Amino acid sequence: MNSKQSQFSQELQAAGTIGDVFDYVAGLYYFHESATQKAETQTLGGRTTLNYQPKTDAYAGYAQGTVHVTDALSLILAGRYTIEDKDLAGGICAGATCTVDNVPFLVPKPATATTPATITHITFTKFTPKLGIDYKIT
Repeated sequence: MNSKQSQFSQELQAAGTIGDVFDYVAGLYYFHESATQKAETQTLGGRTTLNYQPKTDAYAGYAQGTVHVTDALSLILAGRYTIEDKDLAGGICAGATCTVDNVPFLVPKPATATTPATITHITFTKFTPKLGIDYKIT
């Protein structure tokens, strides 16, 4: 089995306080991951190669504000919006070269029998709110 995986993430954040009453944090987040996984098996019918290439890109924006009503009581309001794109290319080849969009992505050998390579794409989006009360018992 052969596999490669790589990922990268980056976050930009701003945080601060306005007076003694309000604290805030806001930011942007990015994540990318790609991989290639190839598994070869040998059976009586010959060699079969299974190959998958998943890819993920995720983006998020978030903000949180805290209002200090008293020294002991604070109110919190926050939210995060996330978009996640996922792609999966894959196929099964019997001693063959599979292609995705006419680009070979398995071992370069003459085709004998293949199942068509497929590309699947899905996008997830979600808003996650937060409302809270923070009370410090003294």
